[in-house]
Amino acid sequence: MRRFIPLIEPGLPQALAHRTIEDPVLLAPLALFVIISVAQLFVGLATIRRGGWLAAAAGLAGTAFGAFTAISVYSASGGGDLLTTDLPVVVPWLGALAVIATALSTVAAFRLWAKAYAIVPAIAGLGFLTWFYGWFI
Repeated sequence: MRRFIPLIEPGLPQALAHRTIEDPVLLAPLALFVIISVAQLFVGLATIRRGGWLAAAAGLAGTAFGAFTAISVYSASGGGDLLTTDLPVVVPWLGALAVIATALSTVAAFRLWAKAYAIVPAIAGLGFLTWFYGWFI
């Protein structure tokens, strides 16, 4: 019979730090969401005269989420090791920016004249929100 081994060892601040030190690829949804948000921001800015303002606003909200999260985690670590610090209290509240970005992406994707690729940021946002609130926090 297997013995239960806890995910959190004594002395580690949280389970997330332990899991990401062992396997950093678990943070891939965050990186993917930010990359898609930056791409959506650029595409929205390039097509702003043809109604791309909604995509630009969604990309801006997603990019702001990534930037504010990175700044808050870096400042909480004091410039030290990022993966061994506790998650700052403000990060779950910054998730509201990700919710706004996903909602705006979904509205932009289901407009009558939207291109087929406009659904990619909406699907990525929904997957990211599931990962962010279901596993990360």
